[in-house]
Amino acid sequence: MRVLFVIPSLLRAGAETQLVNVVNGLVAQGIEAHLLCFERQIDQRARLDPRVTFVHVPRRSKFDFRPMLEIRRLIDEEQIDVLHCSLQIAVFMGWAGRLLSRRRPPLVVAVHTTVNISERNEWFDRYVFRWPMRAAKKVIFVCKTQKKIWLAKFPELERSAEVVFNGIDADHFSRDAMFDDPRALADKLGLPAGSLVVVNVAAFRKEKGHPFLLAAFAEVARDLPSLHLLLVGDGPERNAVQNAVAQNPFKDRIVLSGSLSDVRPALALSKLATIASTAVETFSIAMLEAMSMGVPLVATDIGGTREAVLDGATGVVVPVGDVPGLANGLRRALENPERLAAMGIAAQALVRERFTSFSMVTATKAVLERASAH
Repeated sequence: MRVLFVIPSLLRAGAETQLVNVVNGLVAQGIEAHLLCFERQIDQRARLDPRVTFVHVPRRSKFDFRPMLEIRRLIDEEQIDVLHCSLQIAVFMGWAGRLLSRRRPPLVVAVHTTVNISERNEWFDRYVFRWPMRAAKKVIFVCKTQKKIWLAKFPELERSAEVVFNGIDADHFSRDAMFDDPRALADKLGLPAGSLVVVNVAAFRKEKGHPFLLAAFAEVARDLPSLHLLLVGDGPERNAVQNAVAQNPFKDRIVLSGSLSDVRPALALSKLATIASTAVETFSIAMLEAMSMGVPLVATDIGGTREAVLDGATGVVVPVGDVPGLANGLRRALENPERLAAMGIAAQALVRERFTSFSMVTATKAVLERASAH
């Protein structure tokens, strides 16, 4: 089977990381994969299996139609059997390129959002994105909660809807697989020995909720003198996050590491991970990576969080955009070290049981095969 995958970029973010993992896994199972990006960020290009044919057509503007024409060319010249598109603008590009092609292979849409960040994005979903989704042979949702929310908006998608849970390489995200000593990273970042570290791995974007996390940390830190917050990531809100940290009364206990090519040492030196997202987040890769490392979560109740963060068992679920609620969740998780450790063990076991890369790739392959069946 020949599959063309289309995604805007390969920047270091959840949907992009997930797609690279899927494509690499499918190639290992015999799929002939082509991957096209049309934005400039291709940070994860080196992670692609060398057997994947990578095509980069950077857009010069929002109205540059060259990616659509390249999609058309690839479909016809490479005799593509299935077109797989991730994220809304890529779905639109792929849908248009498919319509221009002679071959017109079945379209598979992968949806990675649940709650939109703005009314503008919601409008785009309802009046633009809806039409390519209707044309799709299969629509892949990454958790059950997401599927339920989307079908409430667009019930006509019931016929094509499939759930393929995000998954990660649980063997890689394991303390046993690490070569670097987490203490070396702690020393580099200036984290004192004996620190109680809470980590947040997230791009610095508005929907990731850094202001809520920083405010909640300030409420909890006054009662826990060894508590430190480690923020791993970078992005367009970097200045805003840095300014918020500078104004925090416990700024000396907040560390910004920037983006890390390997987040495992940061997770390994942490007792607890957090997700404070207020929109977009659906079934977080960062969540699964932390859990696989045996680090429990305090996470906002968004998307499919509750399908992995089992409240009181693998972590604590808190309300979205609620500083007191997030602070209480942090206190609840940290108040009993034995229970915190037990939640970490349970989190690791859950990922290995349900949310591995192998299960994700196998399920995706099955969806592609069903889509290609005529």
